[in-house]
Amino acid sequence: QMRQLLKTDTDKVLWSWKISNGTKSKWKSRSSDEKQKIRLQISEGRKKFQQKMSDPEYKIAHIRKILCSGKIMDTKPERQLKAILDVSKLIYEHPFQVDDKVYDFFIPSLNLLIEVDGNYWHGYGLTKQQMNPMQFKHRTNDTFKTKLAKRRGFNLLRIWENSVTPTFVMERISQYV
Repeated sequence: QMRQLLKTDTDKVLWSWKISNGTKSKWKSRSSDEKQKIRLQISEGRKKFQQKMSDPEYKIAHIRKILCSGKIMDTKPERQLKAILDVSKLIYEHPFQVDDKVYDFFIPSLNLLIEVDGNYWHGYGLTKQQMNPMQFKHRTNDTFKTKLAKRRGFNLLRIWENSVTPTFVMERISQYV
């Protein structure tokens, strides 16, 4: 079955959200031989990608390629923070990569990484039990990124999207001056 290719319950839930009814009905109409062929192609593709991503140099180059492709659009809170930083005349890099993780902003003069966490996507005000699988996955990644930043000697400032105001942002940044 297709769902056997998905490794975690989170993957299964996210997969079910992404598939349209038209795609589901098209899948059901395929013969078992066609389905098996597609499953094998997906499995082989996943294996090749995982093999390539196990090479640290390839992984970093792949992430940079995605960042430079222009396909990733800034979120509204990121655009707001960018405007605040521009007005304040702070020099920053956006986005900024540390190892294989990408942070929203980096202010070199303060050695400060800034992450803007979306209220919905990162489960603002929710306990782990209240989060959906996607929110839990983001929160877990946030925890890892926080630890990585500290291990690499960076300061890290996390800001919830509902807190992206000039006054709040500059007060928080001033704590690192």
